[in-house]
Amino acid sequence: MARAEKQLGQQRGKATRSDMVKVTRRLFSEHGYHNTGIADIQEATGLTKGAFYHHFRSKEDLALAILEAAREDYAEQLIKPAMKHASPGARIEALLDGALALNARPQWCNCRLLATLSAELTAGDGRLRETMQAMQLSFFEMWRDLCAEARHTGEANDEIEPATAAQSIMNAMAGLVLSHKLGTAQVLPEKLVGLLKRTLLKRPPSVTPTT
Repeated sequence: MARAEKQLGQQRGKATRSDMVKVTRRLFSEHGYHNTGIADIQEATGLTKGAFYHHFRSKEDLALAILEAAREDYAEQLIKPAMKHASPGARIEALLDGALALNARPQWCNCRLLATLSAELTAGDGRLRETMQAMQLSFFEMWRDLCAEARHTGEANDEIEPATAAQSIMNAMAGLVLSHKLGTAQVLPEKLVGLLKRTLLKRPPSVTPTT
């Protein structure tokens, strides 16, 4: 009986931690890291201050857990499906279309989270800023390598260097997210992504997954 109660308590603890990550991720994406206090997190989650510190030593530790959860979401829900496609050009297209589809879901706030944190974090934010830098660099390297591969297969525009293409994609997507957050977007996301495809790729690649 004692062992069963202990296991149940552990499960509840994990659920509470997961709920804190989920709720605070949305708070950070809407209001930013610095404008969200522990009191705001307590109010949104219904947890006491003691319960908060039972799971996380600080707001920074919670933010780092949120970024790790976001990284896992990108890997499983965006990158992994896109990499099943046969050619690098098709993978680029699948990643862009996948990002559109994810951001159309009300529950998906990872792109808004990263854009918001990227705009506000400074050198004084230490580990959190360093983690954000590492995530953004990993995304840049993924896009750059795919663009280089697509150039090699003849699918990409030869006039655009892979690094330039990668930075263009990241800047365009981040700008789109922020403009929608501010309510200033004047162009549908599909049109912007379509322009990226036409600019970066020589022809629309097949997005048929490999078997």
